[in-house]
Amino acid sequence: MFGEGFPGFLIGLLVVIVLVLLNGFFVAAEFAIVKIRMTQVEALLAQGRTMARVAKGVVSRLDSYLSATQLGITLVSLGLGWVGEPAVHVFLRSSFRALGLSEEAAPLVSFAVAFSFITFLHIVVGELAPKSLAIQRAESTALAVAAPLAVFYRVSYPAIWLLDHSARILLKFFGIRPVPEHELGYSEEELRLVLSRSPEKEISRFARNLALRALELASSSSPPRPPLPRTSRSRATQASPASRSAKRASTGRSAWCTSRTSSGSSRSLPRRWTWSR
Repeated sequence: MFGEGFPGFLIGLLVVIVLVLLNGFFVAAEFAIVKIRMTQVEALLAQGRTMARVAKGVVSRLDSYLSATQLGITLVSLGLGWVGEPAVHVFLRSSFRALGLSEEAAPLVSFAVAFSFITFLHIVVGELAPKSLAIQRAESTALAVAAPLAVFYRVSYPAIWLLDHSARILLKFFGIRPVPEHELGYSEEELRLVLSRSPEKEISRFARNLALRALELASSSSPPRPPLPRTSRSRATQASPASRSAKRASTGRSAWCTSRTSSGSSRSLPRRWTWSR
């Protein structure tokens, strides 16, 4: 395609590098928009970040933009197989022939080397490195890829619409309903796992324990009764005069006591006037 000489090889290698970088862009965009949460995007928007508004539009239509990233990855992979591998293969074949390799062995060896080289670049530079970058730095990656991804989405919208509706028809045939983005969320058990595994640099131990206990309280079958109003507590603590008198009589703490005189008659005296003999 680009010729068998060294200039053709350089052009082919340049095309390979561009396609690998494009593949890395779509992979990073895919993982970044999945990893970042809407609350993080809104926090960036509150900080006045320029691309936060575009990123919010991308994350709010996650399903459609994931289709865009998948379309981009597929097109780039096909381009690498169509353009990249033959360009490197042709150059290596002519080089191996110049080195004295037989006519039968040169095509096989050059094809194996070219295929391994393209596969290595595709996996390492175009897949693994962008994936790790997007997972570790989801916010910055999402802001960086939001605008180009939005442009690609608008340009390829007819193809994305056709692919999305075809996939939905296929899922409907098997009785599977696609879940909208607003219905995606965490279950109670997933929240417990997220809280228990969150590092202390993101959430303090006190806040984690408080949230876990709140979940336990919400899931308990017999929640505690709400506290009584202040007036009800005061009325409940106040006892009637009859009950107070009965309490004093039962405990022997009456303010008056009975004392017997020398003539045999009895009279009531205040307790402070009596003494033990």
